[in-house]
Formats: sequence, structure tokens, C-alpha cells
Amino acid sequence: TLVHVWLHRLLERIHETYPGVTIELTVDTSVVLREAVANGKLDLAMLLSPGDVPGLIKREICSYSLAWAASPRLGLAGKRLTVGELAKLPIITFPKRSAPYNMIKDLFRGRNLPPVRLNASGSLSTTIRLAVNGMGVSMLPPITIERELKEGLLHVFETDFSPPELHYTSIYPATPLNPLAEIISDMARSIATGA
Repeated sequence: TLVHVWLHRLLERIHETYPGVTIELTVDTSVVLREAVANGKLDLAMLLSPGDVPGLIKREICSYSLAWAASPRLGLAGKRLTVGELAKLPIITFPKRSAPYNMIKDLFRGRNLPPVRLNASGSLSTTIRLAVNGMGVSMLPPITIERELKEGLLHVFETDFSPPELHYTSIYPATPLNPLAEIISDMARSIATGA
């Protein structure tokens, strides 16, 4: 999500402020990124809130709401679906082991429903494209699909499940001291929140 919304602006600001700094990007699930920081393989990660992680400093960046979206081809405009009705549709979602994937999986757990078709994708662009093409419904941050909503390629529909917000944080090791990680975290928050 962050890659699609404002990461390019963060990279521009880093390069303007610190032209000698080299950035190596790793895009992966929050679980993998958290493990990489904890194991010293990454200096800094921006990810879905990881909870408390011993030895790491966690700084809040921003939060994004989630909404169910679908192509007009699916005929869901203006409708409110129950969890049971939602379970009958293919769902295109975030990768396995991600918080949004688990949230959707938990939504259907323990209910007397037919098997739910959760189609996980590690690419937000692919998820959006599949939803636009009518291959299923998806729970996405509206900020990531503003263009598709404006152009009528996707629309938001209601369900009897209101998803919580996604909370993004930065994490970096508490030791050794890394002032640049703190500075970049502050830059990210400033850009993400428009401050």
C-alpha cells in the first residue's frame, strides 16, 4: 500500500536531503520485513503494525481505512451484503500471513458457510487489476483505488462487516544507534499525513 501511495515522495525527499545515502528497497509482507529487521538484515522497515517486538523501536506512520470494492460487472453497486453472501464470491486479497488476509479468513471461520475462495496476491497492482476485471471482490484501502473509483472501474459496496483500519509503522533496531532510521521514519510520517 505504501509503495502505491507515497513511497516515491519519501525516496525523493531522502535523495534531496541526503544525496549520499543509498537505498535498497525490499517489498514483502510485514511478517517477512519484521523478521529481516529483527535479524539485522534490514536497517528499517515500514509495515503493518507488528505489535511489540523486543529490541526494535516502533514508530507510527499512518492509518488507512479499508473498504470492499468490486467491478460494476458484478452488479454490487448500492447493495449491502451479508457475510454469507460475501462468502459466495471470489475474494482477491493480500498475501497469506498478512494481517488483512487473516482478518478476512477469520471473518468466515466458525460459520456454517461453503468453502470461501480467498485468492491471495503479493501485488497490490495485480489485486486491483483483477478486481477491475471482475474476477472477484477485494477489501482495499480506498486511497489505493482513487483513480479506479473516479473512473467507475470499481465501486465500493457495503457489507455487515466493517473492517478496521490498517495501521502502518516503521521499525528499526534499538541498537546500534541509527539516527537516519529515526529521521526517515519522521519523513515518512510527515509525507503520509501531509504534515
